[in-house]
Amino acid sequence: MSAASPPPTGSTPVPPSGHAPAVPPADVPHHHVKTPAELAALEVQDNALYRGLKSFGARAKSGHLLPSKVLAVIVLVAVAGGLWWWFSGQSKKTESRRWAGLQNLTASDQLNAYAADNPSSTANLVARRSRALNLLAADGTEKLKSKVQVERMKAVENIEVARDELVTLAELFKKDRTLKAVCLEDAAIAERSLVGVPKAGALLADENPANSRGSVDKAADYYRQASAAIGANTLRGEKYEKIAAELTANAKTILSTNSYLYSTVAAGDVLNPQPTPQPTPGITPGTTPNPKTPATTPSPKTPTTSPK
Repeated sequence: MSAASPPPTGSTPVPPSGHAPAVPPADVPHHHVKTPAELAALEVQDNALYRGLKSFGARAKSGHLLPSKVLAVIVLVAVAGGLWWWFSGQSKKTESRRWAGLQNLTASDQLNAYAADNPSSTANLVARRSRALNLLAADGTEKLKSKVQVERMKAVENIEVARDELVTLAELFKKDRTLKAVCLEDAAIAERSLVGVPKAGALLADENPANSRGSVDKAADYYRQASAAIGANTLRGEKYEKIAAELTANAKTILSTNSYLYSTVAAGDVLNPQPTPQPTPGITPGTTPNPKTPATTPSPKTPTTSPK
């Protein structure tokens, strides 16, 4: 075959330089160059968040969204939250009923019973304070001026009980500065009202502080504690400090005055009046009251004879 003769029909011409043909054979797959948008999509698919979301969606479709342990925890939390909400509502209703019931109580025995029925609550402490104030005022200081000894002694006991209860309540109200301060103030009033009341066995109008049921210095100390509770730099705190200073400065005068007033009341006691003189045994009333003085016996009369 000569060089000028054309190539046979159906054969692939070979370039003179001997390189591979420009058109690839039919059985070789075509290589596609990815566009920037396709590369960005592949990068998103490689992201961990995307893989997680895809997995979540697959589990949701299959009905296995969460593991059983996680579901159990969620259920428990939901139930606990529901119970807390329910009990919280019931607790508020109970507390409202407590306060409503307390508003109508005034007598000491009613307040005492209410406090016993409502332990471990703020309403319990308020009821106890109301009862202590009843003992201090209506059943205490108001009856100190009674002419009946039994009533007067009962009033003294009520004041002492009220004072001790108010001091105890001041400690229980330690988180409430106002209530703590007023309880200490009331305790100071109770202590001062007992100044001049003699202890058992002491004489009336005894001005010895050791023989008095109340102490002026102790009352002043309660006022200072009240000032510290409410704040010494507040108006009420400054008032308490001023009262305490006045009590301390006038302690002797207060004791003397109270002792005199109490002895004056006790002197008119209808159950223990001043004793009246009793006749000495063996002496006829109306004769000489002093047995040491000898009684004179009248001499018998001598009969007289008339002159003849």
